[in-house]
Amino acid sequence: VVLQFSFLVMLFQACFGVLGPVLSDTELGGAGPWAWVLTGDAIGMVLGVFIALRVRPKRPIFVGVLMTALATPPFLALGLGAPLWIVVVLAVVMGAAFDLFGVLWNTSLQRLVPAEALSRVAAYDAFGSLMFGPLGLLLAGHAVVWWGARESMIGASLLMLLAVGAALLSPEVRRLRAPEYEPVPVMVTAAD
Repeated sequence: VVLQFSFLVMLFQACFGVLGPVLSDTELGGAGPWAWVLTGDAIGMVLGVFIALRVRPKRPIFVGVLMTALATPPFLALGLGAPLWIVVVLAVVMGAAFDLFGVLWNTSLQRLVPAEALSRVAAYDAFGSLMFGPLGLLLAGHAVVWWGARESMIGASLLMLLAVGAALLSPEVRRLRAPEYEPVPVMVTAAD
């Protein structure tokens, strides 16, 4: 999953940081439409919090990785020239899906990694997941020049789906089960 996210973050940075703004500027009318896409993503993240409060899948990593496939539709729609409102709605779904993935991933780490190793595992996770992000920004500008913004957006979207599919090939991703949920007792004192 960390390897998957190395590529997802690289492609995500390319799409959000370069390709999307270029397409918005050249085809949608400038910064205003791109602000709507970003707002849709942010609204989805807020909705994702409420969804995450209710969802407790038996295979959280599998469900989380499936959720990452929902990063593809808004970028693919943008690359195919879909109307802005469709891209914004898909960005809401993407934001919710990514937030749900984040909750499932982080709670799985906290529940399955021994406490004495958690900070080290989280550090490796963060480094591995984010290390190619700047490369995505760098390559996206060149991709626009070489292939065009639409074609690059479509290509990045398809590569995202490929990364999700590759992660789903791992038996550990498909089979890892969450331990039974046990609520942590909360102590309430008279001072509270």
